[in-house]
Amino acid sequence: METYTIKQGDTLRGIARQFYNDPDKYTFIVDNNHFINDPNYLEEGWIITVPNVDNPNGAGFFLNLRTYHSTFPGGIRWRLTTEGLELEGSGIERSGNPATVTKIWENYAPTINKWAEYYDLPSVLIVATIATESHGSPKALRIESGYLSDVVTPQRISAGLMQTLLSVTRSTLQNVSLNHTWLFKPNNSVQAGASYIAEQRYLTHLDPPKVCCAYHTGGLYYDHDTDNRWKMQQIQGHCDRFIRWFNDAVQVLADHPLSPSVPYERYFD
Repeated sequence: METYTIKQGDTLRGIARQFYNDPDKYTFIVDNNHFINDPNYLEEGWIITVPNVDNPNGAGFFLNLRTYHSTFPGGIRWRLTTEGLELEGSGIERSGNPATVTKIWENYAPTINKWAEYYDLPSVLIVATIATESHGSPKALRIESGYLSDVVTPQRISAGLMQTLLSVTRSTLQNVSLNHTWLFKPNNSVQAGASYIAEQRYLTHLDPPKVCCAYHTGGLYYDHDTDNRWKMQQIQGHCDRFIRWFNDAVQVLADHPLSPSVPYERYFD
């Protein structure tokens, strides 16, 4: 842990680049300096703490997720509890019917556990992403306007359980030869999606709403829309659905005979 005094012209992304050689790790600084309410506003003379992040999931990595927090000013606040993700004012929201999450877990638990353990991700994150992106359909396919082919426009096609963009899949797995049909195999899709979530762990801290929005948009971006209670860019309602699936998964996996390789309790180690 180091301290740093803010100078004129400093930005959090610049400080993160200086200390971590990665501007996206600025969220770690925000999470360890609770007086920073707006990541875009710093006052000259502030003394901030810059934590060591050599161990991405080490002791204390998840500590700040257990108190109410948000990503951007004006957004709803949430915290992780032992029962699931709790929203300030509305509690722990669930879908009302955990059948989708149960089906996903019973169909794909070995694959989910394999890659959850490999990338050290709570299994519930992968389950919630699958539920939100494809409802558990391994042949799910999303083709965006302007798609020509896998070769020409890989950024406009998503496939498989986790609906990872082909361009993102190639980048996160460092294999430019992959095509979208490769993602129709559940093992491959879960590998690609889990790899991408792990790749963004310094940006999201594996905080579920942040994981959802960063996975969906490629980063954490402010959205001023009054109908977006999270204030993070997303397709309307995407994060709401994710959180309900996430809380379903916390509940289902806690009692299911198929145990998660990385349990939800990982957040509370």
